[in-house]
Amino acid sequence: MLINQRVIYKDNSVLTDVSHELNDLFNHTVSFSFVSAEDYFFIGSDLPFNHRYIQVVSANNQAATPSIAIWDGSTWNSAVDVIDATKDGQSYPLTASGILRWSTDRNKSWAQEETTENISALSTLKIYNMYWMRLGFSANLKNNASISYIGYKFGNDSTLAALYPDLARSAVMTAHTSGKTNWNEQQVLASEMVVNDLRKERILSSRSQIFEPETFEIAGVHKTAEIIYAAFGESKKEERLLARELYKEAMSGIIVNNIDKDGDGHLSEDEKFGTITWARV
Repeated sequence: MLINQRVIYKDNSVLTDVSHELNDLFNHTVSFSFVSAEDYFFIGSDLPFNHRYIQVVSANNQAATPSIAIWDGSTWNSAVDVIDATKDGQSYPLTASGILRWSTDRNKSWAQEETTENISALSTLKIYNMYWMRLGFSANLKNNASISYIGYKFGNDSTLAALYPDLARSAVMTAHTSGKTNWNEQQVLASEMVVNDLRKERILSSRSQIFEPETFEIAGVHKTAEIIYAAFGESKKEERLLARELYKEAMSGIIVNNIDKDGDGHLSEDEKFGTITWARV
């Protein structure tokens, strides 16, 4: 369950707080019928951020382009360099689970909004001291498309299969959970554990400071494998312990950069390439 994130779905003029549903991958699904220029998702966070992983349940099948805007305290400014990994190689967004990322215009800035009462589209709510982005689409989306999670995920099944080939076997997935076809849930949980370790080391205070999730991909994959093997109990104890050691090794060897240390929504040259911080576990 993510903390310090709020998600509001605006269906025409109706606002629905879906934070509980979309901050927890394991329990809920949110269906929606997106109408262009009327409907939006608003995501609030404790600090500025440049990406979110979206878990798709029922895929959209309509062509559209995501539109992202950043609240600067008085108006919405369009984000730039938007990369949509949910389109699965097509022009249809939200057809596959993936990361949606963007950059803040170098001439614009985020602002922590004291209360949503000051944002016209959210003025009927009272959510305090958050940074807000707005997600819309250029065209209507499929009716009753649905998602189950908006948050973070550092690894993927392809990298997991490269390092742990046995975990790519369908027989292993179904032995873990009947009907299982991927390890998305375990990867999300692993990502949360990676973030918790980084916070313990005071490398970051918020998940939103991570601007390059690939930095933690290998560590996340090892932690995912540890979680999976743990589900099989004593029969996979050796594999679990090896995955744990490989995770510790990966974390101790990470060169941590692309962290928004000052929380301004931009990466300075020092934040990109400067001081090297070593994560320890």
